[in-house]
Amino acid sequence: MQNTSPQKKGNATYTPDDAERITETDARVIKKIKRILAKGNNAEVKMKKDGTLTVYEVKKSIV
Repeated sequence: MQNTSPQKKGNATYTPDDAERITETDARVIKKIKRILAKGNNAEVKMKKDGTLTVYEVKKSIV
């Protein structure tokens, strides 16, 4: 049995139906991630308190 109750994450509320929708904002986040990965770096995605997603480019080097 699938849980259909909304889940609270920060100030944003998500339902299982949200996973099926891709908004313009989601598409921009995915584009940014792909651009970073194409350069050979890692990408981190974090959610701000207001529910928006932020993409960080992470460069790791061996010391």
